[in-house]
Amino acid sequence: MAVDDVYRWSGVTTMANHYFMNTLAFRLETATDPSESAMATLAEDCKELMRPAQVPALSYYNWKFDQLWGNNMTVVSNQCRREGGKQFSGLFAGTTAGGAGAGDPLPPQCAFVVTLQTGYIGRRKRGRLYVPGLHEADQVGGIFTTTAMTGWATRLTTFMNKYKNGGTSPDFTLGVWSERIASGCVPNPNAKGHIPMDVPHPEQAFTPVAGHTARNIVYTQRRRTYGVGG
Repeated sequence: MAVDDVYRWSGVTTMANHYFMNTLAFRLETATDPSESAMATLAEDCKELMRPAQVPALSYYNWKFDQLWGNNMTVVSNQCRREGGKQFSGLFAGTTAGGAGAGDPLPPQCAFVVTLQTGYIGRRKRGRLYVPGLHEADQVGGIFTTTAMTGWATRLTTFMNKYKNGGTSPDFTLGVWSERIASGCVPNPNAKGHIPMDVPHPEQAFTPVAGHTARNIVYTQRRRTYGVGG
């Protein structure tokens, strides 16, 4: 049975000879394993949520789905990892360049932020999507314009109505994945890597998204600053 298997979408974009990546978690709702075409369709929907608001200098490169938990996966708790699972990957199809029109992009660390809400409080039950490659003209004084926010509202409504909890998609549900819950591990304070702290519960690590909040403030993500690295 593949119902409740969880996958992480990773979408890679390029701009000014740098790479950027966003991730989203989805739970499978069907009893059979997903097909390559189903995964490609989901990847394109994720792309089209963001691409129209991004500058043409930003281009979508490739996508990947990694299974986070589910059928044929096991926990290796003393090593803070899981084994098994499926992977899917491919190149983005259709239009891959940003659709916001020619112009100067904001600095790479500047982002449009969407908060993913699950109905629960706490960092393990709440997610965020940081969208890079935005148009300078879409903000004034660090606040996104009404026109820009209207475009986001339209795309987010379409995407969420399809993939949020109870959405129209028969195959996938968007959610928040907590690696802390899944692994039971925390960063090692004395060395690189992680160390076990609690009992791992990957079966409890996914929480469906029930709603969202689009932020009109231009936020920054330090790790996307040129020279900092991933």
